[in-house]
Amino acid sequence: MARLYKYQQDFKEIAIKKMRNKFFFAEIPTGAGKSVISADIAETFAKQGKKVIISTTTNQLAKEIADLLANKNPKISFDDAITSSLSIGKNNYFNIDKFDDDVKSLFINVNQLNEYLRQIENKAGYWYLFDTLFENVEIGEDNKQIVKNLTMEDEKRKPYMTDIGECDISVTNHSYLLFKTYNESFNINDYIVIFDEAHAILESAEAALTSSFSVFRLKNLSDMLLKKLVGKKERGYLSAVNNLFYIRKVCKRIINKYSNSKCVGEYYSKTNVVGLAIIRELAELLDRPELKRVEKFVKALSFPVSNLFISEVLELHTLKTKQSDVRIYCSPLKGYPTLHFLKKNIARELFFKFWNKLDGCLGMSATLTAGDDAAGRNYVYYRLGFKVKTQDASMSIMKKVRDKEHTVYIMRRIFKKEQSSIILCKKSYPAPVIKKEGMESKINPKWTEESAKIIIKTYSGENTLVINGSFEEVDLIANNLKEHGIDNVIVAERGKSSYLKVKEFKNKGRILIGTRNYGTGIDLPGKELTKLYITKLPFPVMNSRRFLDIREKSKSQGFFIAKREMILNLRQYIGRLIRTEKDKGEIYILDSRLWDPKYYHIVKETLSNYGIIKNKLI
Repeated sequence: MARLYKYQQDFKEIAIKKMRNKFFFAEIPTGAGKSVISADIAETFAKQGKKVIISTTTNQLAKEIADLLANKNPKISFDDAITSSLSIGKNNYFNIDKFDDDVKSLFINVNQLNEYLRQIENKAGYWYLFDTLFENVEIGEDNKQIVKNLTMEDEKRKPYMTDIGECDISVTNHSYLLFKTYNESFNINDYIVIFDEAHAILESAEAALTSSFSVFRLKNLSDMLLKKLVGKKERGYLSAVNNLFYIRKVCKRIINKYSNSKCVGEYYSKTNVVGLAIIRELAELLDRPELKRVEKFVKALSFPVSNLFISEVLELHTLKTKQSDVRIYCSPLKGYPTLHFLKKNIARELFFKFWNKLDGCLGMSATLTAGDDAAGRNYVYYRLGFKVKTQDASMSIMKKVRDKEHTVYIMRRIFKKEQSSIILCKKSYPAPVIKKEGMESKINPKWTEESAKIIIKTYSGENTLVINGSFEEVDLIANNLKEHGIDNVIVAERGKSSYLKVKEFKNKGRILIGTRNYGTGIDLPGKELTKLYITKLPFPVMNSRRFLDIREKSKSQGFFIAKREMILNLRQYIGRLIRTEKDKGEIYILDSRLWDPKYYHIVKETLSNYGIIKNKLI
């Protein structure tokens, strides 16, 4: 059993009492050791003969908890008699034998891939996860799904591919647990369930229930099939080749015409004329009788890529029938158009198919509540998918869950406010964005120039993290710094692993300039980080699927949720700086919107909980 600090032990005793047949949610501050606490509680229940599930957001975090339980941390020890495993499903692993030339051609750097595959031949477990592969080998975001589908394990053939329930403690991710629970043959109530990063369960449900069709994927699959068909003489071959060339031509036209590098990772609104035009052009492709003949011909082939091609076309057929519910998404790397269909009422689906099957659990997160007022404290239920509107026919089920006891516990911060100095920009500081009526918003060049000047003026050689909202902002600020002679910067890049950038930063130091992805899940204790610049208040991406839907239904609700999510994101960002009781550092807020009366009080209240706000403005 791990040796816990007193505050951890006190919480453990409260949690074990509260989570029996109850929903017990706890806000645990950054650095308090959620992973150690969850592992220790799991071990306690396992010693009582109970099966335990620990679920978290990503495979990386799941592995870290599994490693703790496997005694891979020399400072912490657990009982060797208790068995534990990383249980995330075989589809998260790749089969090294499936990496043929077709698959390798999808990677940006084939030599880098070959070197990685050579290095892991005698290794096991985590090295064969897609997460680890994509962290170490460059690949375009739009090709990842093709690689996964072509190389994933199709059978449980390795001892490390354990499933939930095969050991005393199973560590998994939210998406896989949702997948298992939505299957009625899996009874989640047979387990003690502990959620790490509980706030992300609704987001995981959204991701799991989103269908997608990628124009870029269909083009690439057509290319791969054309290569496979070279020299074939079967009946219908020439017709299939001609029509595959036509499909490829249509896809290339759509990609060239509608890709938008300024909207990477964002959605078009439902009424956007570009989105409607893409759907119309793809619908015309589907209506061609030649496509049906191509499908029939490809289906008869024995290539793995044939099944992917058919699946992609079937996905397009499905999305065509649901045009009113389809959104156009710009891919994360180059803004290629992708069609997304998200089931309606995700929260309702989560409520009835997941929460309703549980009698109780422990859910922990550093960001559950969004303010000290009643609305902020109750926001936790929205984040978790507990607030659901439903029809009278379902009220008996709704009442059953609501009648269970729900407790929200907030652990006091373990770090002193004096460890952080917070410096605010002046009210006259340039606004981040220029908005003109009837015109598209654009980044204010005066803001990027002023932000670069502040960083140069206050930088004194310490390890520094600058968090921006987008890659465009990253590039502009990095270029401004370089123009002023600051070239010791590490810059986030589209399509490049943030894990590798952070690893480089830990090894070399310097200034790391990142996007919002660098505001969460990064551990930089001590001198690894002593200055943090937050260039913009971290409002959620308002062109994300969820917020577009909310805003179209109610602008006031959209504003309320955006403000609360901004506060939660701000707390996450601040949490990158102070990781231990010995850490000290400075936080700079470079967004004059913090002085807006709509945000000032809630932002100031949040900041004052995390550090000493200096009177001197910049």
